[in-house]
Amino acid sequence: MTDTSAWLIGTQLRPGTQAWLLRHLFGPTGINLNLIRLPMGASDFTAQRYAYSYDDQHRGQTDPTLSQFSIAHDFPYTIPVLRQAIALAERPYVQATPWSPPGWMKTNDAMGNWGNSGRLLPQAYAPLAQYFVRFLQAYAQQGVPIAAITPQNEPGQQSTYPGMAWTATQEAGFIASYLTPALSAAHLNTRILADDGVWIGAAHFGGTLLRYPIGAGGVLPTG
Repeated sequence: MTDTSAWLIGTQLRPGTQAWLLRHLFGPTGINLNLIRLPMGASDFTAQRYAYSYDDQHRGQTDPTLSQFSIAHDFPYTIPVLRQAIALAERPYVQATPWSPPGWMKTNDAMGNWGNSGRLLPQAYAPLAQYFVRFLQAYAQQGVPIAAITPQNEPGQQSTYPGMAWTATQEAGFIASYLTPALSAAHLNTRILADDGVWIGAAHFGGTLLRYPIGAGGVLPTG
């Protein structure tokens, strides 16, 4: 459910057509979809054609306490469409994935990853874990429970659209030392998935994750 998909369904269809489409996608009398993959912030498909996160800052500025975190961007159409889909689906399962954390968390201070220039800063590991917690709590408050998250879409994919350079060891360390403890402290039982769309070396990436001492949270490669 990219921003573009939600915008098309939520704002460009007449109410009757929208209801018909959602019923035929997610309803038991339609094709009965129940897994929805949701970008956390912008992906490569955004209706307004600009990259965004849930805590954007001007270049050179940071927000390590996430005092300006907000999912307000998703209020007009993404969350309403998701609510309708969840209401129709049998055993709905929403999986959320960031294409990029906020740019200020990365070495290039940008959402993209051209030339693998967008690596997570060491001081951003803890704020990123809390970014996930804030997102999960905010979406739950809006009636959209998130069953699973992945730390990063296509880690290492070089792109002008949102992306991030991340090795398997770095991602595994983030999961073990930051993400799992943060979810546990917030009493969230959201499943953590990984190896999400690795284009090259998927077997090595997944193998590294499985060998890493993750702890109680657990990691399941998706690729």
